[in-house]
Amino acid sequence: MTTELRNRLIAGFSGFFLMLIGILWNEWSLWFVFSVIGLMALHEFFQFAEKLEAKPLRLYAMFLSVLIWVLAVLTASGKAPDFIWFLVYPAVALVFLIKIYDKTTTNAFRDIAYTFLALLQVTLPIAFIFPLVYFSKAHYDYLNIFVLLFFLWIHDIAAYFGGKYLGKTPLFQRISPKKTWEGSFFGALATIIMLFILHNAFGEEKMPIYFWAGAACIVIVISTYGDLLMSLYKRNIDIKDSGSSIPGHGGFLDRFDGFLLIIPFIYTYFWLVRALMFFF
Repeated sequence: MTTELRNRLIAGFSGFFLMLIGILWNEWSLWFVFSVIGLMALHEFFQFAEKLEAKPLRLYAMFLSVLIWVLAVLTASGKAPDFIWFLVYPAVALVFLIKIYDKTTTNAFRDIAYTFLALLQVTLPIAFIFPLVYFSKAHYDYLNIFVLLFFLWIHDIAAYFGGKYLGKTPLFQRISPKKTWEGSFFGALATIIMLFILHNAFGEEKMPIYFWAGAACIVIVISTYGDLLMSLYKRNIDIKDSGSSIPGHGGFLDRFDGFLLIIPFIYTYFWLVRALMFFF
């Protein structure tokens, strides 16, 4: 076993174990875990922007993110009314005012665009996590996010090893030459196997097989696009990893690229299924 692979496995299992503790405890431990992940991902995203000579509002965007995540927990848990979200718009609109008074700005359009892109790609997906853990019940229920993380975890592991040792056919050579159809196949297969394992563990009542089969398909497809999107960013900037915070994995954006793209799709899927059940 190579040093890189050993570091990858140790960091992966250690990080996943710490995430599980945060998820299983309560909503505020979940908030803490994903706030740390989100802030680190924002830090790396703004490093991308700065390499392209942009000057996004790094600190203010991080403040806005924490505010949005706190409001997401409070409203999802019923501890605050939904209309409190109206506070977000004036807080977000301050981005424009700050840039108006920033005398060092040479390209305000670019700086504001990168600031909002960070909020769209990192902050909002994490905010969708909290309604998911309250989606079907009035109290905190970790099952939804727990299952999604297991799907993503096993998909990434199987895709990595399947592509590394058996990969021959490039999936998207222009963006990521090392990603292969064989790796994607093994990732999909492992996700389906995990679906049946978790279904047997939790039972049909808590984890309906047909409903979660749809969620598994979303993970299989969208996580691949999340990975490709991050590869596209890094190729444009000419860097290998988004950071070096996680040994063997690179940065937080490298590790959670698929997850950040998956969550909004999963949340939309949950609501569509609920709407269909209401009408039919």
